[in-house]
Amino acid sequence: MKKQDIPIIVLLVGLLVAWPIISKKLFPPAPPQPQPPDIEKVEPALLPDERGPVPQTDEPAPALPEPDKVDPLPAEPGEPPSHSGANPDLVEFGNSVVSLTFSSWGGGIVSAVLHEYPQTTEPESAPLQMDFSKHQSLTYSSLPGLTTNHDFEVTRQGDSLVINAVSDAGVSFNRVVTFSGEGYELRVVDTISNVGGAPIQLPDYGLHLGPMQKIATSARGRAAGISYLGVDYALSHGGKGTQHTGKKMPAQFRDAYSKSFMCSGGSAIRRPDIVKTQEVDDETDWFAVKNKFFVQLLAPIAPGNFASSLSIYAERAVSDQELEDPDNATAWPSSVIVSEAYATAEFRGQALAPGESFSREMRYYLGPKLYSALKAMGKGDVMEFGWSGGFFGWFGALIGGLCPALLWLLNALYSMIPNYGVAIILLTLLIRIVFWPIMQKSTDNMKKMQEIQPQLKELKEKFGSDHQKFIKKQQELFKEHKVSPVGGCLPMLIQIPVFIALFTVLRSAVELRFAGFLWIGDLSEPEGLLSGVMPAPIYELNILPILMTVTMIWQQRLTPSGGDPQQQKMMAIMMPVLMLVLFYGMASALVLYWTFSQCLGIVQLLLKNRKDQRKAEAASAG
Repeated sequence: MKKQDIPIIVLLVGLLVAWPIISKKLFPPAPPQPQPPDIEKVEPALLPDERGPVPQTDEPAPALPEPDKVDPLPAEPGEPPSHSGANPDLVEFGNSVVSLTFSSWGGGIVSAVLHEYPQTTEPESAPLQMDFSKHQSLTYSSLPGLTTNHDFEVTRQGDSLVINAVSDAGVSFNRVVTFSGEGYELRVVDTISNVGGAPIQLPDYGLHLGPMQKIATSARGRAAGISYLGVDYALSHGGKGTQHTGKKMPAQFRDAYSKSFMCSGGSAIRRPDIVKTQEVDDETDWFAVKNKFFVQLLAPIAPGNFASSLSIYAERAVSDQELEDPDNATAWPSSVIVSEAYATAEFRGQALAPGESFSREMRYYLGPKLYSALKAMGKGDVMEFGWSGGFFGWFGALIGGLCPALLWLLNALYSMIPNYGVAIILLTLLIRIVFWPIMQKSTDNMKKMQEIQPQLKELKEKFGSDHQKFIKKQQELFKEHKVSPVGGCLPMLIQIPVFIALFTVLRSAVELRFAGFLWIGDLSEPEGLLSGVMPAPIYELNILPILMTVTMIWQQRLTPSGGDPQQQKMMAIMMPVLMLVLFYGMASALVLYWTFSQCLGIVQLLLKNRKDQRKAEAASAG
């Protein structure tokens, strides 16, 4: 490949990597429907009919009136807590890999412990713990008498956890939770019944998934190109596939900052929101809340419409300056950090006759983003392998097919040698072996192109004024020497899908979290060797990108090339610097792959040059 071709290849790689973002800018989705102004959501109180409860008799229950004849139960402005004790009863329910703590206030999950994943990189680190106490998971809202403001009975019954409560109006709630084996998936069956003597109209209500938060990493900085928090969901209509909101959340807060203002007198300040809400006003099949490595997912056991709509919440971190001086706009942080995300599935209210009930059977997953487990649930899209739609939709489908294969191969190599750094090196070696013949042919082509450069120069001097004739003679020269001007680019183009697939896998594979190799503490993050030791801007020293740049310069010097020598020297400086900037903040695993791949390329070039030298010596001796 000619040196002047390298910028074109880099541009193509950049466009392909950035296409999901570019396509959304060029072809934005239809604007959402206008939402009513934000108002405080009042949770209605479920009260008995003013005539009092109907005495229980042996007579059959009256038939359910028509919906338009059922008066909704009166609501009160707010629902004060009615707990019987100062603190909730906490019941732990788990298996060998995860322990969930359920609260008697609302019957939801307040915390989870993942036993196979450490909280920090310290050798004696406790298992990773997730906190949902602020917004419990698997709790209901707007069901008066059955929210976190009320007591539930939580008991262990054999292999199941049973949760019960009855509201003052005679609405009974029963939940049965069981593990689906020794993994992270649970089966949750909620049954709501009218055990009173009068018809009841349930209001619209919601079911929550608690907040997923940023988790500890071993480096002070964050790997580039990753959405750390987000909510995924699938719409029941339109065939749009899985929707991912992670990349949009910081932008929502940035918009709020850009619209902030101060009056001329300095008396009025519009302060950015702490919480942003996005309403998905469409029926939803399932939804998930996730961070970089872990996910909560809720879906019906029987595929189909699950919720009538979805509410997505993003909460940003509050800086110390804001806490100290909340009315000072200059105290707002310069960068927006989304600290947690959570969501609520909304369900339409319905009428219940006395004795009538309905059940909701769900699959709930709380654990690592393991592709095998999520794929078994039919929710592999949560991994965000590849992309769809737009002009490059076919290319995204190719990436989506390569990612699982490469992840499987990486884990297979790890099972033989339990070190992910070594596994990445072996994976790189296998990929390089596959591409070895193509790279060899490309090197031969570039060497021949280098050899015919004097003849090309003569043709240009002779037919420079007649462009068509020059092109014709040039093609004849290429045909005579059996070379192709694009032959050097072909191997790079073929490797682009593999590189992007590896970039996708290595940037967020939970298997690489806290995986160490040599001096690298966490392959899923930049090295950050001086993190917390040296002052900015050198608090993060990453050695691998520097080694990658050195190997790139060495490989360029060994690669045959033709064209303008001045241009070659310029590219020999610009390209390594550009790649150093691009890769410096990326996950160490990806930089390790690219560095070792270049080292293998150097070995291949050295062997090729030695072989050619021996042939030349043999020819001169003969």
